[in-house]
Amino acid sequence: MLRCMDCNGLMAYNVKHSDGRTYHLYRCGTYANNGRGACSVHMIHQSVLETAVLDDIRHYAAIALNDKKTLVERLMTANADTRQKSLTDCKNRVREAQHRISEIDVLAKGLFEEKLKGNVPEMLFKNMLADYEREQYTLNENLITLRQELADCESKASDTAAWFEKIQQCIEIDSLSREILHELVESITISEGYKVDGKRQQDITIKYKFVGCLADIKNCS
Repeated sequence: MLRCMDCNGLMAYNVKHSDGRTYHLYRCGTYANNGRGACSVHMIHQSVLETAVLDDIRHYAAIALNDKKTLVERLMTANADTRQKSLTDCKNRVREAQHRISEIDVLAKGLFEEKLKGNVPEMLFKNMLADYEREQYTLNENLITLRQELADCESKASDTAAWFEKIQQCIEIDSLSREILHELVESITISEGYKVDGKRQQDITIKYKFVGCLADIKNCS
């Protein structure tokens, strides 16, 4: 889930030994494999990253625990347009696939009738029927995926509520686990380091599952 903010490549784990000390860090995998011509290092120490992510999770755990209803409502309102557009798009694609499947049934029936009347040569009949069958098979396969996408769209609200139930349990955690990360976080992107007033800084963007990036609503409580 850890990615470079510039090239979107995976960050690579690295262990470095220097002056008798061992450093655990991540750097852009594209840079590590292909050098500076492909991307820059985007190096971040594991301890720095873990502290930042842990602090962010505990921050939203406090908000979810103290004012869950308000935060959920604001998230739902903020994402309403995108969610509705996605839901409408899913419904339209399901409807179009179903319509085409029914249309092919009618066309195939008409083809049989024309064949019986002697208006369609045998070879043409076989080729056209095979085309219809292939298209209908593909549509039925796609329809399974589309219906799952539609179900996913319709379950976003309950997924969001479930996410808040999970994160509010993390208010007092003192370390990250693989289980916590995979339950709460979709992706983490790391920027290249830069200087502000002579001090190195780095942007860490956390995209949470079901609710997205929350950095712009930290003051909701």
